[in-house]
Amino acid sequence: MIYIIDLREEQEFLQERIVSKNDDYVIIAIPSRYIFANVEFIEKISRDSKVYLLCRSGNRSSSIKNKYFKNIENIISVDGGLKSLERFGDNIEILEGGGGFGMQQYMQIIFVFVMIGLLLAIFMDVKKLYLLIGLVFFIGFIFYQIFSNSCILSKIIPYK
Repeated sequence: MIYIIDLREEQEFLQERIVSKNDDYVIIAIPSRYIFANVEFIEKISRDSKVYLLCRSGNRSSSIKNKYFKNIENIISVDGGLKSLERFGDNIEILEGGGGFGMQQYMQIIFVFVMIGLLLAIFMDVKKLYLLIGLVFFIGFIFYQIFSNSCILSKIIPYK
């Protein structure tokens, strides 16, 4: 089994995705900002298999290899990134994505609208009690999602 960890961010996945054409190759998407939380998992799978770190250009994969996995020989940074997929032969293919927004972008847009709404309410002299109620609701909503390990927004917005 050969693992390819795709380190690109969600927006990049939406533009083009990597798929395996062979059961011996497993592609796992872990955006580079989440690697710190997956170090043990990646070290574990590298004990019995080769693990390739892949990004768009090779810079992120090289940095992550040097920071987290410097002394592990089975974890390899793919120099050149997506342009170097020929090293895997016909086992890996790049498919064009549909583009658009991912869940992270939707969350950022909603956060901006909530902040704009609060600022408008402040400038329009809305009673402090109503502002406080809105703020408590917003913070409660965030904490609910954190502690329930669920994303209510993903149930509302149709996501590919």
